[in-house]
Amino acid sequence: MKIFVDTNILLDVLLKREPFYEKSALLWSAVKNNIVKGYISAVSTTNIFYIAKKTLGNEKAMELVKIILNTFKISKVDFSILNSAEKFKMKDYEDAVQYACAVESDCEYMITRNKKDFRINGIKIIDSEEFYDLIIKD
Repeated sequence: MKIFVDTNILLDVLLKREPFYEKSALLWSAVKNNIVKGYISAVSTTNIFYIAKKTLGNEKAMELVKIILNTFKISKVDFSILNSAEKFKMKDYEDAVQYACAVESDCEYMITRNKKDFRINGIKIIDSEEFYDLIIKD
């Protein structure tokens, strides 16, 4: 199973944000243990670095980026992705870029905390709790 993981889920794990940490950490573990193939957007790494360095500093933020790079497959962001994202006509262009990356990576699911922002046909949009239920049932 191929999944695309939105930036907010990654941040829940890296910054141990409650009450989301536990289920998001289980998702991360499923990727790390090759139960599923996890993809993220190249843009997620820069966004995470920017957010993490505010509280953790440059060095620690870069350590987090390295952990991500060693765990997830990175979906490229190029002209084609940016152009596709615009065509989805979503409210938030950054979300549209994430979705375009998920489509390009041929993912079956996109895991995010802001499901309401992805009202679009195609990839199944679920949160980390729904992902946990899905994996447990398999």
